[in-house]
Amino acid sequence: MEKIILKKKDERFVNEFNWGKLIWYANKKLGNSESITIGKCIIKPNQSNPLHFHPDCYEILIVEKGKILHIDGEGNEILLEEGDTITIPEKLPHKAKNITDEEVVLTIVFSKGERKSIEL
Repeated sequence: MEKIILKKKDERFVNEFNWGKLIWYANKKLGNSESITIGKCIIKPNQSNPLHFHPDCYEILIVEKGKILHIDGEGNEILLEEGDTITIPEKLPHKAKNITDEEVVLTIVFSKGERKSIEL
């Protein structure tokens, strides 16, 4: 029988970058999910994360605050505003660009507990 796993806020894992940060709440590395990854992506004003793809899982982005342009590997752009959700298939190159003068906050969900990300 599986059990409930509690992670306190100080047990989160944070990756800092020059463009922003990723905050991880649930995944295999944290020990509280074998089958899903959940986190937040915070992108600084007028910045973007690098073009990348996930070879082994799909990703869902939910815009919690701000506006982004979601850009795929061919340069196609989709405008996303607060409350919008996008599902990104595995292996599709993509990045998110903050088009505002304030931080953008995205909830991110991956279909694996140990997601892979490859920068292009």
